[in-house]
Amino acid sequence: MLEPEGRQLLLDALRPPAGFGLDRAIGTTYTLDLTALLTAPVGFALLDREASDGRSTADPVALLDAVRRNAERIDIFCQAGAIALPSNYQPILTYVEQSIHEVVPPSPGAIFHPKVWVIRYRETAGQQLRYRLLVLSRNLTFDRSWDTVLRLDGAPGSRGWDANEPIARFLRALPAMTREPVTDGLARDIEALADELNGVRFELPADFDSYQLWAFGIDATRSWPFPRKVDRMLVVSPFLTQGCLQRLAGGRSGTDVLVSRPESLDALGSVALATMHETLILSGDSEAPVMPEADGDAREAPDPATTEATAVRPGVELRGLHAKLFVAEVGERTHVWTGSANATDAAFGGNVEFLVELRGRTDRIGIDRVIGHTESLSWRDSRTSSARPSHMCSTSSTDRARPSGSWSRTRWDWARRSSPEG
Repeated sequence: MLEPEGRQLLLDALRPPAGFGLDRAIGTTYTLDLTALLTAPVGFALLDREASDGRSTADPVALLDAVRRNAERIDIFCQAGAIALPSNYQPILTYVEQSIHEVVPPSPGAIFHPKVWVIRYRETAGQQLRYRLLVLSRNLTFDRSWDTVLRLDGAPGSRGWDANEPIARFLRALPAMTREPVTDGLARDIEALADELNGVRFELPADFDSYQLWAFGIDATRSWPFPRKVDRMLVVSPFLTQGCLQRLAGGRSGTDVLVSRPESLDALGSVALATMHETLILSGDSEAPVMPEADGDAREAPDPATTEATAVRPGVELRGLHAKLFVAEVGERTHVWTGSANATDAAFGGNVEFLVELRGRTDRIGIDRVIGHTESLSWRDSRTSSARPSHMCSTSSTDRARPSGSWSRTRWDWARRSSPEG
């Protein structure tokens, strides 16, 4: 979990393995802050001096050298029109401007919303390669929001590993979505990277034994990643629509747990949330202004999907929950999805999104293990739109070192932070 002040964790996630350096990186984001983009070359250069808001405090000469050495190896794809320009132009940005590619999704009205990094590292004193897949819920901005990041590391292996086909297909789709044509060199690099992923075996975090990758919105296909029969589900999403929640519930009632933002819950209304066993918010969000509950049928409430594209705007810090997480218990097995998709109709109905599905035993990664750390969660009474303190037990957890596949810092930790997040 990326905490509000956890920009350092993104730097950690980008850093090369010991003895390796950056060879090529392709990243995607919905909104992009040009100054925040400097985080990438700084991270790849092993510089770690930064202010609390994520802005680098490294020596200017070292920062310039890091940007010059790494900028040409990094390309970023973002939603067209979603770039935040700095108030004062910085000459150092000239090194990264050519690395930015604005994207227009193939579906009308959809947004380009994935937060993915595919990175190839090369041994500094040899020719060995290592690969990293980062899947986040945070955009490449200076937001200090509650977010998630999943890191999977891998090495070349035997060819024909079809588990990575969705990320290869996702990469190959990027050039066709850009507003301006990409260079032939970038097109070749993307094709090569996509082809190499066919032979990469990613290592999984502890307690997970298999994975599946999901790319949405890159063509006319409308995939639904969740099983038909689920015993119980946890949904963590800042934005919600009634249609998506009903589809996720699959006819269940009184079993599922929902964690969201107060304004999203209030916009849906109590009728739409009646099937939930528990509705929770972050404790820090409980003091936020509450939107009036809609009168009458919840289907007539303001559509929260509209806030998905309007609440997250370039140059405007988003405050409150921003993590996206789905956990489904199916008997003795549990499935966990993390990435960019909210619990909205748009996320699975045209938006370009990316999720990773991880699987393991329910007794190790089930819902009770996920929300066992609830110091920062409050109950949300959907009937009265009020929050009250949570008295759920918080189980302790020591984070084991996960040098290859890992959740950032702690896997299931809803740690308490007093400062707001953007």
